[in-house]
Amino acid sequence: MTLVGLLGTLHTDETRSWAKYPLSLMREKILEFKPEIICGEVRPEDWNEYQKNKTYSGYLGPSEYRQTIIPLCEEYGIPFWPIDDFLDEHVKLDHFAPYSKEEQERLSSELMNRYEEIFEKAKRDPIPFNSYQLNQLIEEKQEWLRKVNPEVQQIIWDERNKKMIKNIRKVIEENEGKSILVTIGAEHGYVFLKAFQEFRWNVEFPIG
Repeated sequence: MTLVGLLGTLHTDETRSWAKYPLSLMREKILEFKPEIICGEVRPEDWNEYQKNKTYSGYLGPSEYRQTIIPLCEEYGIPFWPIDDFLDEHVKLDHFAPYSKEEQERLSSELMNRYEEIFEKAKRDPIPFNSYQLNQLIEEKQEWLRKVNPEVQQIIWDERNKKMIKNIRKVIEENEGKSILVTIGAEHGYVFLKAFQEFRWNVEFPIG
């Protein structure tokens, strides 16, 4: 039976330090899971550039991919499947842009308060940002952003998640019976888990 593991990641050294989630812990948990395939938050077009030229210096997913996940795949011969899908111009979209300066300051303050609560509780988890309790808080934050600006949320959150889940499903259907680890920014975790449960996959979360 196919086993699908889900490992939420953090994208910067600053946030990993704040959450006490070093890359060494990420590497340790990946090796404990013993994946036969790793799916990750890299776009196929960027991955193809890297495959053609290992000195490729363009975007190759968040920092944990160049620093840990891709080198680990190469060291252990684990196939890597890129599953991300977004346009560069979408990165610049801002939920708060339509609001006045005063409203933007208020919304930014509320967002920071939500993040502080999330990070504080994340430190209690064996793998920070990998728990159902954290997923609940993250979902509440994302639904708040939806109320703030539903159009932007639809583009940068809903559509992107649907595309990534579709790509993951393709990998799993083509590799039946294998242990497949999905590494993804931790905020996406609750969305992915709901989809995985709908597909009735055998899921391990948190891993380890």
